[in-house]
Amino acid sequence: MYSEMAKKHADACRFCWMCRYLCPVGLATGKEVNTPRARGLLVSLDIRGQEFDESCAEAMYECCLCGACTHDCVTGYEPPIFIREARTKAVVNELVPAGVQTVIDSVLNNGNIFSRASSDIKEQLDRLVPDRKETAEVLFYIGGTALVKAPHIAEAVIRLFKCAGIDYTILADEPQSGTELGDLIGYVQEVVDSAKQLAEQINATKADKIVVLDPSCARVFKQEYPRWGCDLKGEVLTATAFIAQLIREKRLLPDKLSIANATFHDPCKLARDLDEVLPAREIIAAMGIEI
Repeated sequence: MYSEMAKKHADACRFCWMCRYLCPVGLATGKEVNTPRARGLLVSLDIRGQEFDESCAEAMYECCLCGACTHDCVTGYEPPIFIREARTKAVVNELVPAGVQTVIDSVLNNGNIFSRASSDIKEQLDRLVPDRKETAEVLFYIGGTALVKAPHIAEAVIRLFKCAGIDYTILADEPQSGTELGDLIGYVQEVVDSAKQLAEQINATKADKIVVLDPSCARVFKQEYPRWGCDLKGEVLTATAFIAQLIREKRLLPDKLSIANATFHDPCKLARDLDEVLPAREIIAAMGIEI
């Protein structure tokens, strides 16, 4: 069941201890099984015939796929590759922890991890852009997490689009990008098929730019879609990078705030997976705030 790439990375990680002090879950629990090295060892033993049981599945789902191990690996190995494939095996063998299965069912039935009905998501999209157009220069892809948990951020970005005179649109019904389901069950065919469906809808808008609010979705668009044969016609940009670009072009002129200084916490997918750290700081600096 494991790919040759997963086998290679698991075998390389099983005896290496270099990233054990980077794993936030391992640090929080103090459990050796929560380190990337231990997960590599479990997969390696599974490949060699040891039983992959519920405890192994639980260890794989206790990883938050934050990418800290990959980002700091000096030899270029990626534990998330074999961890996702181990999750696929857990699904096939019906070993998924009950709480995780609830989340998987929510994504399959509702398109989001929060058990929000798909009709509610559709209403949210209609409310954000009541005069939605079929085609535009910019497609704004919000993502299920932001639609449920942070619609005010989507509203703020849309206000900035209007201030800058951007010709934009959103999808009437945002299909899954593959981010959540791929993390939960691995990059199986069902995930790829969903991604291809979304790519077709995005391309139908004829957008030159695809501005993505959720960095996790941007990562999948940029890194996984080409591997899956999902050909996105427009340039994929994070919302952060696009807003910073509008500021550089003087299409947006931020007000100076009275805040003297601030700290910025980089989202892990934005900084580690996409290697994007400057645009957010450009936006903050444009508001007169020192980081």
